[in-house]
Amino acid sequence: MTAGGWIILIMSIGTVSILFFWCIFKVLSTPKETKHDCEFKKTREKGRKEYP
Repeated sequence: MTAGGWIILIMSIGTVSILFFWCIFKVLSTPKETKHDCEFKKTREKGRKEYP
């Protein structure tokens, strides 16, 4: 492989690796939510009894 090919290969792998580890870091370092904006609610459908 030529020198240009090696440079592009190393830059591509490096960029993807940095992006991957940055995403993992952001997920692990973000505080967890205690309250969600939308919660799952069971709705009444035609012909079915309402859930308790």
